[in-house]
Parts: sequence; C-alpha cells; structure tokens
Amino acid sequence: MPPVAPLLSKSLPAEAIDSLVVAFAVPRAAVESAAALLFADLTRHLERLTLSRGGLADFVAMLGRADWAHLSLEPDALRSREVEAAGVAVLDEILGGP
Repeated sequence: MPPVAPLLSKSLPAEAIDSLVVAFAVPRAAVESAAALLFADLTRHLERLTLSRGGLADFVAMLGRADWAHLSLEPDALRSREVEAAGVAVLDEILGGP
C-alpha cells in the first residue's frame, strides 16, 4: 500500500477505503460518507490556511516531515499510536489545534 501522501486529493483511493474498512471493522458506506464530510471540511480549512504566505509555508513544512514519509495505510498500521499521533498533528496544524 502506498504512503499517506496520496490522500491529499478530494477522495480516498479504493485501497485506502478498503484498509479503513478492515482496520476499524466498519461498513464501506460509512467510510465513504465520513471521508466525504471530512474532505469538505478539510478543504475549507486548507484554503483558509494557505491564504497567507506564513500559513502556506507552515503547511508545506508539515507535508515534508521526513518522519511521516514511511507511514502506511495498511490496516494494522492505521491502528498504531504512531499513525494516530501523526494524524492528530496534521489535524492540529490544519484545523488550528493546540
């Protein structure tokens, strides 16, 4: 499975959806619905974040973090504390968390 980077599109690749279904034992329709809502909200926040040079620079720096390059979308990896921590850090950056 490819790294997390391809998720920066408007929809989840089929294999990412499959991994989430397996990792969290939820119906495919639930993953697809949640992803659609998530991408809509993230898109709004990303647009606002990248309106300034500083916000854009922070976002690019976050995407380039070398320690996240190896993260995988495999079902077992999705449940790991490392992936959870990376996800929380990304959402904090995008959504303006702590």
